Amino acid sequence: MSGFSVRLSIVHRFDAPPERVAEAMIDPALPAFLQTHHEMLDEAAGVAHVDRGPMVERKVRYRPRASVQKLGPKTIPSDALAFVEESTLDRRTLSIEFEARSTRARLRDRVVHRGKTTLRAVDGGTERRIDATLEVRDVPFALRALQPVAARLFRAEAERLFDGEARCLRAFLAAR
Repeated sequence: MSGFSVRLSIVHRFDAPPERVAEAMIDPALPAFLQTHHEMLDEAAGVAHVDRGPMVERKVRYRPRASVQKLGPKTIPSDALAFVEESTLDRRTLSIEFEARSTRARLRDRVVHRGKTTLRAVDGGTERRIDATLEVRDVPFALRALQPVAARLFRAEAERLFDGEARCLRAFLAAR
């Protein structure tokens, strides 16, 4: 069986210091805010949040809204895109390492999204850089011809998801 991977590098700017952006990103209230304000999310719910001083670990369940209902002959069920993100913020380096895996057992080891977010001070605000890879493993033979289309679709959807999250994070920061 074969697979493919999609690399992403996305930069967002915020009008707040990096420490404030980092704390907002791991705030336990952010998932509920995202669920209410993010146009692509049907669900965002905190599962765990452990503050260990310089390190904060969290788990959040997300269920994005599918923009495409079918991929080739396959219909995409509404919960097929649901995933749990596990992330760790290092307050000393202002970086977050994350891994997201599907909530569906069949997809959990076949679709893995992982990466690192770094924050740095720029012009009185913050530049957030997300470097990530989405890996799709063990693509069935019948769907291999669709891999280039799926890769473009996954990239576009991931960028839209992160861009929407950045808009919501700006609003979340402004409301605090």
